[in-house]
Amino acid sequence: MKIVIICVIFFFLFRSLTTNWKELEGLEVKFSYIRALLSFAVIMAAWFAAAWNWGRVLKAFNQKMGFGDVFIIYFKSNLGKYLPGKIWQIVGSTYLAVAKGVPEGIAITASLIGQAYSVLSGLSLFAAAVALGLIRVAPPVDLIFRWSAFPALMFLLALAVRPDLAQPLLNRLMRIFRRQEVSIRFKVSRAIELFFLYLICWLLFGLGLWLFANALTPAGFAFYIPLTAIFAAAVAVGFLALFAPGGLGVREGIIALFLATLPPFHTPLPSAIAVGYRIIMTTAELIAFGLTWVVKWKRKLPINGHTSTFLF
Repeated sequence: MKIVIICVIFFFLFRSLTTNWKELEGLEVKFSYIRALLSFAVIMAAWFAAAWNWGRVLKAFNQKMGFGDVFIIYFKSNLGKYLPGKIWQIVGSTYLAVAKGVPEGIAITASLIGQAYSVLSGLSLFAAAVALGLIRVAPPVDLIFRWSAFPALMFLLALAVRPDLAQPLLNRLMRIFRRQEVSIRFKVSRAIELFFLYLICWLLFGLGLWLFANALTPAGFAFYIPLTAIFAAAVAVGFLALFAPGGLGVREGIIALFLATLPPFHTPLPSAIAVGYRIIMTTAELIAFGLTWVVKWKRKLPINGHTSTFLF
């Protein structure tokens, strides 16, 4: 059964990669391989940080797990988002976490909370950038766009600091699916910590995007935060789009739409950056998935009669 699921995931994943690559070739753009490689290195670091953040979410629920186990669970389940529907990543993460001794209710909640902080921090970054005028739209609606960002930002920050506000809705879902109800009760300091940890992740992914954009056209560091905010919002909306596995199409469309409003990115650069960055990110995810087997194998290697744990 596991082999069938993996094969289905890779079918959808490689179909996406093939489509994106053909689209990128059709745009006929040239880029710097060195900067693209730097972008890839930053993206790998960002994915490692994302896995570590999920480990911190588990710790918030008093579940201690070594980074090796966190790494394996996170990246083995991560590719489930490319299957149609939005539950397979959470299902996979829950299944693997329960196998490591995490109670089912906490495993499900930790997955949901991790996703929630990722979305909240990403949308908060975008709202702040809009409110500060770093991202603009057409003049007739720009002022409304900017001022509406302020209350949106306050609402997002309130949810981030008080995640227990979402507990009634979460437990209603648990009852519908006949799962154990959970309690989201951790200190405000822990909530703030998780928010900023996921925010740092976005800053790393945004740095990767900025480097990749510079591989196609010169873009000063002043565009780093706008690019990061656009990417964070695109991923968050892509995650919320139930019809799009892995946010495919939705994410690229939003990135291209907002990049077109920034001076350095004339046609066809917005589409090329969006599609090219998706290819690099997906490649990084595949490599991280492959590393889970390496980590698992190395941890079992005997050294002087003892099982090695290496860096994990």
